[in-house]
Amino acid sequence: MTTVFEPRLAVCFAVVAEHKSFTGAAELMGLSQPSISEQILKLESQLGFSLFARTSRAVELTVEGIAFLPHAQRITHAHNEGRRFIDMVRSGVNGTLRLGTLALTREVPERIALIDGFVAAAPWTRLEIVDGPHSFREMLRAGEVDAFIGFYYPTDSNGEFEMRPIHRSIAHLLVPTAHRLAESTTLAIQDLPGERLVTFPRGDDPALYDLIYTRFAAAGVQLVQGPESNRRTIEDFARARGHLTIKWRSIVAARKLLDGVIGIPMSGAPLTTTLALFRKRDSANPAVDLLWQMATSYAPEPREG
Repeated sequence: MTTVFEPRLAVCFAVVAEHKSFTGAAELMGLSQPSISEQILKLESQLGFSLFARTSRAVELTVEGIAFLPHAQRITHAHNEGRRFIDMVRSGVNGTLRLGTLALTREVPERIALIDGFVAAAPWTRLEIVDGPHSFREMLRAGEVDAFIGFYYPTDSNGEFEMRPIHRSIAHLLVPTAHRLAESTTLAIQDLPGERLVTFPRGDDPALYDLIYTRFAAAGVQLVQGPESNRRTIEDFARARGHLTIKWRSIVAARKLLDGVIGIPMSGAPLTTTLALFRKRDSANPAVDLLWQMATSYAPEPREG
């Protein structure tokens, strides 16, 4: 004969077993201790065996209880997933999130972690990544994306969008080992007149390009645009030609040999970039709200290291 038991009772059992306390389980589930005890007795009656050893000591599982616990935990997991799905449906976090991301940001750890975390937290939301060199501010204004991950510009302080920083990085120079500047412990822009500096293609983010590289050009540095925005491609392109390039790091690091080139910190006022999550101030998309809340876990301050 097939044994029939109520899954909700298995959930109660799993909570008691994991906390090793009827009182703790009662507090967690918002029930009275007698109610918890009653549910356990009812489950044992349905199963036909005891789950707990009735002693005056701490809560102890019987052999059968130990064997049944993994099954109860799987039921509890399915129960919790079902509740999460219901909550998401009711809150609206079950539709589509159109997220703009720049090609320049593909390798930023916080960007990867934020997107992966959202996918795990909202599996029923369809995430559409709009990737590449786009004017995401215009797309956000037009409602073509719901949010975007991009670099902060000084003009963003006008209050049109809400911005939440997720990553800040500080510029270091990569110098070929045979270069005349390779023995330097620090370098300033004023040390670079006449040098060639490989950059990402300006078309990928003109505003960011001008924000970073205008000061180099003004100091007499010759800017050479790389073939694409991929960090490794840019570094390999510069190394093969004996040119300099910038490496962005989340820490201020001392001079160091890195893959056949020398990483050298820049002196003077630090050259930094801020990567942030942007949304409209009047956003009413629950999926955007969830992503926004998840972004609060980042504290992207450059530090010495």
